[in-house]
This record gives sequence, structure tokens and C-alpha cells, in this order.
Amino acid sequence: MNWMRRGERRRQFGIKIRAAWFSLLEKRVIALILIPILFAASMRVVLYFAGVSLTGVGQEILVDVALVVTPIVIIELLRRLGAGSIWSDVGEALLASRVPYRPYLMKLIGARIEALRDDVKSLAKKDGLIPDLVGLSRWLDDFFTLGGDTYKGIDSHVPSEYILQYKWFLDVHGKKAADSKGKRQDVRVIVATKTALTEDYENDSASYLRFLRWHADRGISLMWITPQEQGAIVGRIVGLEALATSDVALWEHFTVMFSTDESSDNLDEPKTALHVRFPRDTPARPLIPTYEALEKYVDAVVSASRPFPKGPPGLDVVDPVIAIRWADYVDVDERIRPDGKFAQFLKEAINDAEWILDAAAGIGCESIILQELGRGVVSNEVDANLSAQADLNADRHGKKLDIRHHSWQELPSALEGGGRFSAIVCLGNSLCLVRNKKQQSAILKGFGSKLHVGGRLVVDERNFKFMIDNADRIVSDPARHFPYLYGDPMYRGRRVRGVPISITASQIEWRLFDNSAERTTMREIHEVLLDTTPLVLRPFDYGELHEALQKAGFRVIGVYADLVKVSDGPMPDYSEVSQSAFFSYVAEML
Repeated sequence: MNWMRRGERRRQFGIKIRAAWFSLLEKRVIALILIPILFAASMRVVLYFAGVSLTGVGQEILVDVALVVTPIVIIELLRRLGAGSIWSDVGEALLASRVPYRPYLMKLIGARIEALRDDVKSLAKKDGLIPDLVGLSRWLDDFFTLGGDTYKGIDSHVPSEYILQYKWFLDVHGKKAADSKGKRQDVRVIVATKTALTEDYENDSASYLRFLRWHADRGISLMWITPQEQGAIVGRIVGLEALATSDVALWEHFTVMFSTDESSDNLDEPKTALHVRFPRDTPARPLIPTYEALEKYVDAVVSASRPFPKGPPGLDVVDPVIAIRWADYVDVDERIRPDGKFAQFLKEAINDAEWILDAAAGIGCESIILQELGRGVVSNEVDANLSAQADLNADRHGKKLDIRHHSWQELPSALEGGGRFSAIVCLGNSLCLVRNKKQQSAILKGFGSKLHVGGRLVVDERNFKFMIDNADRIVSDPARHFPYLYGDPMYRGRRVRGVPISITASQIEWRLFDNSAERTTMREIHEVLLDTTPLVLRPFDYGELHEALQKAGFRVIGVYADLVKVSDGPMPDYSEVSQSAFFSYVAEML
């Protein structure tokens, strides 16, 4: 039995020795002490067998010091060159390994080092490709660690997309922000239209608000700029001709442009291209754009950006130039003329309603008419450019508008007090700007929730069937085949006109043009287009909006063609109204 006890003591002693050894490994003592000593001893043996004779105590001591210091210098050099993380990974893998598993762990380590080698080779080229998001996340950690004390990011992803697809980026950034204990002054600028932000909020408000809170909780400035403003900055800065993407991260020591490479198979995960630039980089053929040009770009974007809105900022329906010219398109004086065709239609449609919501106020014509009729009016226009013109129009006619700026989706909860209206008007072919059919249905139901029982909704649409049936002829020769080119019952102006430049069954692109000298061909029209981007409309099928009203809880009590009543409820046969430009509907809330 004594031999068994002695064997157990030896085994326990061996366990303690191995534990001490791995403890030394974990504390990196082996890297700082044991490796230099073992290296010196082994080299002395090599020198002995090589016949090298060292004479004199001083000379031997000098050689021993050199042999001890050499590996320390090599280890420190590797660390400064960025190989410290590799050493750490290998050390941790060795700590975790035991004899049966060692071959597999070493193969895993080898595969990771090989992948790292491929990444480094790729980054050394003009446009480095990182093959997967896992690899990219490792590089981001190093970017934030080595980049310096500040980060400025320009990004084209909307908030919910960031949260759902790029949270790992935020995780890395958040860790560095926490480690700095408030010393960093980081900023992120989102490049997006008001429409994109509003739609993102409406589609996933939880992720949208979570993105905002993430930045607020960490003291990271969150800003916003439109693509048009960002594009103008790019055009002003010399050396940005080769800007690969608007997504740029700027640190003090380098900058990185991020772009997606879509050349791989659709089933593959998209690769991310990293375009890295360094300050004062002056090789024989410098990479364009340079760090200095990108620094000017990022600083200019940050300076031109505005604080990110706490809620949806509204829709980009029109740009400022179009908003100013919209009065010429409408012909304001004709629209609001008390004895005019439109004013008479509107008076008939709302009947005796006293408290009215003008849900698509535009430049304020309907609201002005309703005030002239002595009705109480709340005007809602989500586009700031149009609402500014509405205020000016109202002031010219001696009126003061109560303008709100809510999207239709938030109207039911946004209007204070929970009161209900006796009528809602939504005119000017506005509803088709919402291109999602389910959202259109939800909006109609929302309108119903803000009406008294028996309250009226007045809504209209263009004759989309005519445009779709005659699409090719209208686009090729609008002067001959689009009878409303120079005026229709709603938009009577002559100096500015509108035309469909692209027509499909699912989408129509509408553009405004200067008609101060009458245009007769599409080529002439294209030369005088006013807006840089079209209004994109989702065309209703004939009778679709009529049916949608009924599904939303309304009873249609009047159908109008070009502001003339043609039915007390049922949709007329299309042949009876095929030449009309507009269809309008009056519906009662059941």
C-alpha cells in the first residue's frame, strides 16, 4: 500500500508542477523570462559545438547579455508591429490544449493565422477585400484601438438597418467608447433622405429608437445630412473623383472607406471592400483619394450636418426649388377663387362639416378656402418646403394656418387631445405617394379613427388607367397623347407643368418642367425639367381606391370625375369617365 501512496504523492506533485507551469504561461512569464534564458542557454550550446571560443569573463558576460536581450527585443518588435494579438492567441491556445487535442488546436490556430495573412495581403493592395463579417469585426476592433482618440463616421445605413445588420460595428465602437471613460469625442453622420428616415421609423420604430438611445447613452454625437447635401460637398473637394463610397470612417492615424463587393454569387455573403489611406502617404503613385482629401470630406460633412431628429423628420416630397414653383403649377388664385370649380366642389364635398383636417395641405390652398368658408381647420403638411410656402400663401390672403408636420401613419396618435374631426380632406393625388399597399390601407383606417361617425373623408387620384393603357405613346410624344399636359382640373398653372416620364403598372415617375415657352416634345421637356428627382407614384387600379375606402370602414356617397359628380356611390363604368384626368371620392365613416 505504501507504493500506492508514494505513487499518488508523485502524481499530485506532478499536477502542482504543471499547474505552476501553466500559471507562468498565463502570466506571460515564459515570454519575458523563460524564453530569453532558454534561448541564451541553447545558443551557448550551439556556440560550444561550433568551436567558438570565448576568452575572458567580460566577453562571456557580454555574449550572455546579448543572447538574453535578443529574444526580448524580437518579442517587443513583434508586439509593436501588431503581432501581439497573434502571440496572445497562440499562448491561449497552448494553455487550453492537452495532449489528445493539441494537433487539432494547432491546426485551428494555423488556419486563423493563414486567414490573417490573407487579410493583410488584401489590405496592402489598393482595395482590400475582407471575405466575411467575422473577419471584418476583428479588423474594426484594431481600427478603434489603433486609430487614435477620435472617430468620425459617415454612413449611408438607416437606423433599423444598422441595428439589425451592423450591430457588431456598434458593439466594437461602444466598447472603445466605454474604455475611454468619456474622453473620446466621436460623431456619426447618417446620410439619408427625410423620406428614408421616416419610412424606417414607420417600418421598425423600435429599432430606430434603439439606435438613437445607443448613441445618447454613450455620449456619441449622432448627426444627419441628406444625400443631395453630401453630394454637393463631394463635388467641391479636389481629389474625391475616385471616392468609392460615401461610407467613410476617419481616425487620426488612418481612414477607411467601406463598400460592398457584389461580384460574388448571390448565395454568398457579400464581401466588404476596405479602402485604407494613411496621412502624408507619398509613394511614387499615391492612392486616390488621399487621407487628406478624405479628411476634408469628413470634416465638411460633419460641419454641414444637423442633429439627428428624435422622431421621424418628415418626407422629402419636393425640393426647395419645386416648392417655390408649386404655386405656378397649381395656379393659386384660380384654385382658391370662391366661385371657381374647385372651391364649389370642396364646399359640396364637406357639406356642413365645421371642424376639418386638411391632411395633405401642400401650399395651403384647401386650408385657405375652408377658412374663407368659416370652418375650423387644422392643416397638416409633412414636407417643410411646402409648408413654408403654405404660410406665405396664407399670409398673402390674410389668413393664419395652424400647420402640423405629422406623417399620416402617426396622425391618429399625434394630434393632441384625442379629438375627432367632422371632415378630413386629402387631395392633390397625394395618397399614391405612399407606395406600400398595406400602409395605404392603414392610413385610411387611421383617417377613419379621427372622424366622428358620419364624418366625411374627401380623397382623390389621377386617371392612372389612362396613363398605363397609353404608356408608350405618352412617354414618346406627350404633346399629342397626354391631353392634360398643359392643364387639368386640379393643376391649372401654365408656367409650370407636370408629365409622366416613365410609366409601368406598378410605378409612375412624374416630373415638373418650366413651360414659360410651351414645349411640344419630350426632348424639349427634358431640357427644362425643374426637379432633380421624380415624384414616384404607385398607381391605383381603376376602382381600387373606391374598394379600399369600403374596406377601411367607409361608405362612398359620391364619385366625381374632374370635379363633377358622376355617381352617388357605385364606381361608374370606366368607359363613361375614361377621358377624365382626376377621380375624387366622398366617403362617410360608418
